[in-house]
Amino acid sequence: MRWRTLAVVALLVCAGCSSLVDGGEEPADPATSAATMTPAPVPATTPTPERWPVTPGLSARGVVDVDALARAHQAATEGRSYVWREWRGSGAPGASEANATDANGSVPLALVQRARVEREDTYAYWAEHQVVYLGVRTRHRYNYSEYVVDGVGYARLPSVEWDTDGPIPLQAAAANRRIGGEAATAIRRYLAVGTANATVSRTTLDGRPAYRVRATHVPIRTVDPVSNGSVSALVTPEGFVRSLSVAYTTRGFDGPRRVRYRFAYDRVGETTVDPPDWVPE
Repeated sequence: MRWRTLAVVALLVCAGCSSLVDGGEEPADPATSAATMTPAPVPATTPTPERWPVTPGLSARGVVDVDALARAHQAATEGRSYVWREWRGSGAPGASEANATDANGSVPLALVQRARVEREDTYAYWAEHQVVYLGVRTRHRYNYSEYVVDGVGYARLPSVEWDTDGPIPLQAAAANRRIGGEAATAIRRYLAVGTANATVSRTTLDGRPAYRVRATHVPIRTVDPVSNGSVSALVTPEGFVRSLSVAYTTRGFDGPRRVRYRFAYDRVGETTVDPPDWVPE
């Protein structure tokens, strides 16, 4: 088989180009499940002023340095076990959505990425859609999977063109770079909300302190004009963004569309990874 001549598969995520399929049920919001909301204003000043009164990149007024927050998030997730999921959805806005001011809506979400991380060198990853390089050629693959154990990686690229149902060698990256990089990219894109229309309130997550960041009328970087952008995030004091929800309306040649995006972490500190059935013992 031609694929057996491949020594390494180098990967490139094509952000924003995942097609939408039914990949999982609608995610629950930690703000209404694991977290118990007790809104309260965050003090604007502290007895001993610090660079970040709330968490890295975050002040009582909003997100003042999104790059610092993204770096803190990756530092907080390094070495931890967790399950990470990412959803996307879009559709024609209804009458009630045209003036939406929060990150919830009737547009359904579909699972597009999922990762189970046991440690930095052992994880499993799935994507509804992935762009990969096969030699000198770029190919789109759907239902794409990776498995990395003790730093040795394998990939599965289902295709009618290549006989690749079995594992092929993969140039493996550490989980913090592979999955943490995906989350950090979303944080930089969607949480650059500033302070003009943002609020920060105290809450709890699994009995521990956390912060809820909400912002409305935020600019979202897309090709088409955007309106009614809103963002909600749940952040721990160390900068771990446990969930991020985004909604906005964009207008293209086919008219307005309501777009939703979300990622969330769960089973933090209690996730293990077993070999998938497509990887021989």
